[in-house]
Amino acid sequence: MPRKARGKRGRTVSRNKNAIFMEEQVVLAEERTALSFMRTGLAFLGAGVVLMNVFQGSYSSLIFGWMLALIGVVLLVQYAFRLSEYRRKIKEFNRRLEE
Repeated sequence: MPRKARGKRGRTVSRNKNAIFMEEQVVLAEERTALSFMRTGLAFLGAGVVLMNVFQGSYSSLIFGWMLALIGVVLLVQYAFRLSEYRRKIKEFNRRLEE
């Protein structure tokens, strides 16, 4: 029989559920990190578009603007896939907790 431990709010929970809670906290932290990278990607994309529109006559600013926009799109796509994976893991944790 699994030993009981005190959880938040004084409830007793099994050690298996505590392990699931700890895993879920790690995944939630990774999800926050993915969201911050997506925010950074959006900023890169916006900065690239602004550079391309403000300095239209300069060839170097056009190239630099496209590079920033490309980096932004890559960050957005990469971390959108990771975010969907993290959300799938969270749903799995919730299903395991209901058992």
